[in-house]
Amino acid sequence: HGTTKEILHKVNKTGFNRSFCGRNATTYGKGTYFALKASYSCNNTYSTPDSDKCKYIYQARVITGNKCLGTDRMLEPAPVNAHGDPTDLCDCAVNNLRNPAIFVIFCDDGAYPEYLITFATRECI
Repeated sequence: HGTTKEILHKVNKTGFNRSFCGRNATTYGKGTYFALKASYSCNNTYSTPDSDKCKYIYQARVITGNKCLGTDRMLEPAPVNAHGDPTDLCDCAVNNLRNPAIFVIFCDDGAYPEYLITFATRECI
Protein backbone atom coordinates (compact mmCIF):
# COMPACT_ATOMS: atom_id res chain seq x y z
CA HIS A 1 0.00 0.00 0.00
CA GLY A 2 1.69 3.18 -1.18
CA THR A 3 1.32 6.35 0.88
CA THR A 4 2.78 9.79 1.50
CA LYS A 5 4.77 11.20 4.40
CA GLU A 6 1.75 13.27 5.45
CA ILE A 7 -0.70 10.36 5.52
CA LEU A 8 1.62 7.74 7.03
CA HIS A 9 1.41 9.42 10.44
CA LYS A 10 -2.37 8.92 10.45
CA VAL A 11 -2.03 5.29 9.32
CA ASN A 12 0.58 4.64 12.02
CA LYS A 13 -1.76 6.00 14.68
CA THR A 14 -5.20 4.80 13.59
CA GLY A 15 -4.70 2.26 10.77
CA PHE A 16 -6.11 2.36 7.25
CA ASN A 17 -9.13 4.56 6.63
CA ARG A 18 -11.60 4.23 3.74
CA SER A 19 -12.44 7.94 4.06
CA PHE A 20 -9.39 8.61 1.86
CA CYS A 21 -10.69 6.43 -0.97
CA GLY A 22 -10.70 8.15 -4.32
CA ARG A 23 -7.44 9.98 -3.70
CA ASN A 24 -5.93 8.01 -6.60
CA ALA A 25 -8.74 5.95 -8.12
CA THR A 26 -11.84 3.90 -7.38
CA THR A 27 -11.75 1.56 -10.37
CA TYR A 28 -12.59 -1.55 -8.30
CA GLY A 29 -14.64 0.03 -5.52
CA LYS A 30 -14.68 2.78 -2.92
CA GLY A 31 -12.43 1.14 -0.36
CA THR A 32 -8.78 0.83 0.61
CA TYR A 33 -6.52 -0.62 -2.09
CA PHE A 34 -3.69 -3.13 -1.69
CA ALA A 35 -1.42 -4.55 -4.37
CA LEU A 36 -0.04 -8.07 -4.44
CA LYS A 37 3.32 -6.81 -5.75
CA ALA A 38 5.22 -4.07 -3.93
CA SER A 39 6.41 -2.65 -7.27
CA TYR A 40 2.84 -1.54 -8.01
CA SER A 41 2.63 0.44 -4.76
CA CYS A 42 6.04 2.02 -5.46
CA ASN A 43 4.61 3.88 -8.44
CA ASN A 44 4.72 7.68 -7.94
CA THR A 45 0.94 7.75 -8.21
CA TYR A 46 0.61 5.81 -4.94
CA SER A 47 3.90 6.60 -3.18
CA THR A 48 4.83 10.20 -3.88
CA PRO A 49 8.43 11.17 -3.03
CA ASP A 50 8.75 13.70 -0.21
CA SER A 51 11.12 16.70 -0.12
CA ASP A 52 13.98 14.36 0.89
CA LYS A 53 13.16 12.11 -2.11
CA CYS A 54 11.97 9.31 0.19
CA LYS A 55 8.99 7.13 -0.70
CA TYR A 56 6.78 5.10 1.63
CA ILE A 57 4.86 1.86 1.28
CA TYR A 58 3.29 -0.46 3.83
CA GLN A 59 3.55 -4.20 3.96
CA ALA A 60 0.12 -5.01 5.30
CA ARG A 61 -1.79 -8.02 6.46
CA VAL A 62 -5.06 -8.03 4.55
CA ILE A 63 -8.08 -10.29 4.97
CA THR A 64 -8.81 -11.44 1.46
CA GLY A 65 -10.98 -14.55 2.00
CA ASN A 66 -13.94 -14.66 -0.38
CA LYS A 67 -13.41 -12.38 -3.36
CA CYS A 68 -15.72 -10.66 -5.83
CA LEU A 69 -14.97 -8.68 -8.97
CA GLY A 70 -14.78 -4.97 -8.11
CA THR A 71 -16.63 -2.17 -9.90
CA ASP A 72 -16.07 1.56 -9.74
CA ARG A 73 -19.30 2.34 -7.84
CA MET A 74 -18.99 -0.50 -5.33
CA LEU A 75 -19.46 0.66 -1.70
CA GLU A 76 -19.24 -2.81 -0.23
CA PRO A 77 -18.32 -6.21 -1.62
CA ALA A 78 -20.94 -8.36 -3.31
CA PRO A 79 -22.73 -11.16 -1.42
CA VAL A 80 -20.87 -14.50 -1.33
CA ASN A 81 -23.91 -16.15 -2.93
CA ALA A 82 -26.11 -14.00 -5.19
CA HIS A 83 -29.13 -16.14 -4.28
CA GLY A 84 -28.33 -16.49 -0.58
CA ASP A 85 -28.14 -14.20 2.43
CA PRO A 86 -27.58 -10.64 1.11
CA THR A 87 -25.75 -9.71 4.32
CA ASP A 88 -23.14 -12.48 3.90
CA LEU A 89 -20.64 -10.40 1.93
CA CYS A 90 -17.33 -11.26 0.32
CA ASP A 91 -14.25 -10.08 2.21
CA CYS A 92 -12.81 -7.99 -0.62
CA ALA A 93 -13.11 -6.97 -4.23
CA VAL A 94 -10.37 -7.68 -6.77
CA ASN A 95 -9.35 -6.65 -10.27
CA ASN A 96 -9.36 -10.23 -11.61
CA LEU A 97 -10.99 -13.27 -10.00
CA ARG A 98 -8.61 -15.84 -11.52
CA ASN A 99 -5.36 -13.97 -10.90
CA PRO A 100 -5.95 -11.01 -8.57
CA ALA A 101 -3.23 -8.36 -8.27
CA ILE A 102 -5.30 -5.62 -6.61
CA PHE A 103 -7.40 -6.14 -3.49
CA VAL A 104 -9.95 -3.63 -2.18
CA ILE A 105 -11.27 -3.86 1.35
CA PHE A 106 -14.34 -2.03 2.61
CA CYS A 107 -13.90 -2.59 6.35
CA ASP A 108 -11.17 -0.54 8.02
CA ASP A 109 -10.33 -3.44 10.34
CA GLY A 110 -9.75 -5.71 7.33
CA ALA A 111 -6.09 -4.71 7.04
CA TYR A 112 -3.24 -4.12 9.44
CA PRO A 113 -0.25 -1.89 8.53
CA GLU A 114 2.46 -4.32 9.64
CA TYR A 115 5.64 -2.66 8.32
CA LEU A 116 6.37 0.81 6.97
CA ILE A 117 9.06 0.65 4.30
CA THR A 118 10.93 3.88 3.54
CA PHE A 119 13.16 4.05 0.48
CA ALA A 120 14.58 6.16 -2.33
CA THR A 121 14.60 4.98 -5.93
CA ARG A 122 17.81 4.72 -7.94
CA GLU A 123 16.72 7.73 -9.98
CA CYS A 124 16.58 9.82 -6.78
CA ILE A 125 19.97 8.81 -5.37
